[in-house]
Amino acid sequence: MAKLVMVDTNVFISSLLSPRSKVSEVVEYAIKHERIVLCKEILDELTEVAKRTKNPIS
Repeated sequence: MAKLVMVDTNVFISSLLSPRSKVSEVVEYAIKHERIVLCKEILDELTEVAKRTKNPIS
């Protein structure tokens, strides 16, 4: 039986920004072998972070 794994917003973002990192490997493993669960607050935060634009360096 697959384990339930809750992944924090920072972990998701980190895995996306650094696809060859250990964090990314853990998230990929969880996606392939376990069941990821998210609460409404994490989904809301992911949505908010995705809408942000990166400020150019001045």
